[in-house]
Amino acid sequence: FNSSSVYATYSEDIYVGYRYFETFDPKYEKVNYEFGYGLSYTTFEIGTPKVLCDGTYIEATVEVKNTGKVAGMEVVQLYYSAPKGKLGAPGKVLAAFAKTKLLAPGESQTLKLTYASSVFYYDSDQSEQVGIFAEEAAQGVYAQNLVRDVKMRLKESFTLDGKKFSASDIIKSIYRAVIEQADSSGQANVPGFTIDGMVISHPAKFTMQEINLLCEAAKNCLGSENPIKILGTIKEPAAAALSYYHTSPQPDGTNILVFDLGGGTCDLAIVTVDKRDPAEFKVVDSDMVKVGGRDWDNVLVDYAIEKINAKAGKDLGLRNNQAYLEEIRKRVSNAKITLSNRSEATMRINIGFDRYDIKITRDQFEELTID
Repeated sequence: FNSSSVYATYSEDIYVGYRYFETFDPKYEKVNYEFGYGLSYTTFEIGTPKVLCDGTYIEATVEVKNTGKVAGMEVVQLYYSAPKGKLGAPGKVLAAFAKTKLLAPGESQTLKLTYASSVFYYDSDQSEQVGIFAEEAAQGVYAQNLVRDVKMRLKESFTLDGKKFSASDIIKSIYRAVIEQADSSGQANVPGFTIDGMVISHPAKFTMQEINLLCEAAKNCLGSENPIKILGTIKEPAAAALSYYHTSPQPDGTNILVFDLGGGTCDLAIVTVDKRDPAEFKVVDSDMVKVGGRDWDNVLVDYAIEKINAKAGKDLGLRNNQAYLEEIRKRVSNAKITLSNRSEATMRINIGFDRYDIKITRDQFEELTID
């Protein structure tokens, strides 16, 4: 990276762009135009975020208020700092961002920013990492030490950097990270905060055996000498409906269909609004028992590999290289998110010393995933 004050030359690396300055120039002494540089026609107030984690996603909720005299929109960005592993890590990494609607003076909007937490990584240097920390640690050849969608792989075992893990071992680590995150957030916002127990959410089609495995892992995630009290279980679509019910007020008598599209399942629930009584929830059968976000990712991975091989003029054997597969998976996941707001996305994928720019439109994406 060239850090001249006159120009900057970028090359692909984990420290590219803002990551370089956040890591090696945290006081911005070399930065000419920091994020948000310039003037706005209005001003905004961003409240203190509330952070929740359900074992699958970390969700930050924050209120944004237009405190100026004219209408405007604001962007909220969520960053994280990960422990440094064998390859090091940037000082800060963007995890999620969201933009408000056009807010009138004095108007507020609550934004939700989410990112995955049920990803697990292990190496002998930095031990266990969960969620976005795991994603960041799994660079290059270390991608083989990453495990995704463990809840959908409960009967499997995994060998990572020479150490063997059962699915239960990994789930314990994820729940332990969830508790530490919740405890840290709670103590920062509520004096005397303590965690008295857990409610375990699970896919609607899970069997009692699968549910019991999750509960047992959660109970012992802090060690058998310090068991966590399991207060109950709830189907994930019902939990999603409960969250929607309390954050999006609707008139009495309204029937709301809530779908919960996770990494490995898509479940449905109906909630009926009645402010006089507790909310009623009915989980609806779904044919998408084993269909989730990873399936959309897999389709895009296949599409990207096909395009890369075509541009290279030969089969590069990418499916047999875990490091390249992980690189492709990250790029296609970002493209999928981009297509939620734009009609076209570009996946910039580095294979060896070559970069491949793969474009995909929303129409192409919908056609590829129509099944």
